[in-house]
Amino acid sequence: LMRIISRANLCTVNFYCLLLMTNEDADLNMQKKMGFLSVILCNSRRLTEYVLIREYKTWNEARNFCQKNYIDLATVQTDEEWSEINKLRANNLSDTWIGLYDDVNSWRWSFRDKRLTYARWDKDQPDNYGGDQDCLMLHSSGYWRDKGCNLKCISVSIFVDL
Repeated sequence: LMRIISRANLCTVNFYCLLLMTNEDADLNMQKKMGFLSVILCNSRRLTEYVLIREYKTWNEARNFCQKNYIDLATVQTDEEWSEINKLRANNLSDTWIGLYDDVNSWRWSFRDKRLTYARWDKDQPDNYGGDQDCLMLHSSGYWRDKGCNLKCISVSIFVDL
């Protein structure tokens, strides 16, 4: 059970997420063997609030899930939003999908198709290792890494965006 309190209206939203695990990727196999857990972050619906989705999905599956059930995968455009998402993940420091992707020549947010103007890249990132790392994963360190979009991770959704 997770509780999110909106600063705008101090209402409380409760929800429960079911853990789901499927695996097609060697990187995920390694994560499982080493005891890592990956996460999806979606954006939701009033001010900007976030929901941690503990279901293993590819980046596209996570985006579709967030768009269907919330608003979209999370965007991070300020230090405050970056801190909020990291607080949300504090008890579950798993690799986590958020809504940034590489659109041929530029990184863009899936929500409202905005260009990247704020970044928290990890050292030597993005590196496009192997030539197919087109999606952004929030690493357990809290910093950003480009990864292959077919990894199965948990995510964060935008739950509220006023």
